Amino acid sequence: MSEPGAAAAEALAASSSALADEDRAYIESEGWVPPPIVRAAILARALVVHFAEIPAEERGAILSVAERFMVTGDDGDKAAVATGFLEALANAGDRSEIDMDRLWSELGEESKAYLRAWDEFNGITPRP
Repeated sequence: MSEPGAAAAEALAASSSALADEDRAYIESEGWVPPPIVRAAILARALVVHFAEIPAEERGAILSVAERFMVTGDDGDKAAVATGFLEALANAGDRSEIDMDRLWSELGEESKAYLRAWDEFNGITPRP
């Protein structure tokens, strides 16, 4: 049986060549596969770093994978996507490391709902 959230982290890594390259490089340099939530955060960081150069269609594929797990995933997969991936993207947006308006327009509804709740939890005015 795989670790909770592993399916989501694996699917995110496979959804884009840029994310797959970063994932592979991390695993090779560290010599181990990090826990799914950490791996999802590393993949979010890769998306942030390469956001401008990743074609819109490929970004859509990445964010569709995240949305699919937010909607239909089990608790472990949802946690990996929400806590690892989406929160890392939100934090990057808060630090102006990613165009949050552009990202927001590409996110699915369940992902947006989670990030609105995350903003409220942190005392931040939720995004519209």
